[in-house]
Amino acid sequence: MDGDIWANNPSLVGLTEAHATLACPLEEVSILNIGTSTECKEWPKQRDWGGKLWWAADVADLIMSSQSQAISKQCGLLLRERFYRLDVQVPAGAFALDRYDNQKLMARATHATRHAIPNIEGFFCHKSTPFDPKFDQETTITC
Repeated sequence: MDGDIWANNPSLVGLTEAHATLACPLEEVSILNIGTSTECKEWPKQRDWGGKLWWAADVADLIMSSQSQAISKQCGLLLRERFYRLDVQVPAGAFALDRYDNQKLMARATHATRHAIPNIEGFFCHKSTPFDPKFDQETTITC
């Protein structure tokens, strides 16, 4: 199954694995979550009239963005300042996987980075201890 369906924001998956599987105390976990951008969409006037038809076109985006935002809020509550999500808002249609302008993409990234540096520079000053796996490849975990 595609990650966009079950974990389009994998922060909580990583936090759960670090804490529950690797026995890492929450106080020692920091997460810098870098999104792929979020489109700002216009709210059509027809939606104010109600009805399922007007919602149908955007229901998948609504569900995925709601799930992602909820996970960011949950991780923020658990980790406080040790969690930061960088996800730039862009105009609708500005970027697509098969259609993008490299100069516009780099300009947007540079702008976002300048504003995010005060919040993210601490994530790059930390030196982690070497990873020591708790399980070898022969170990089978059963539920």
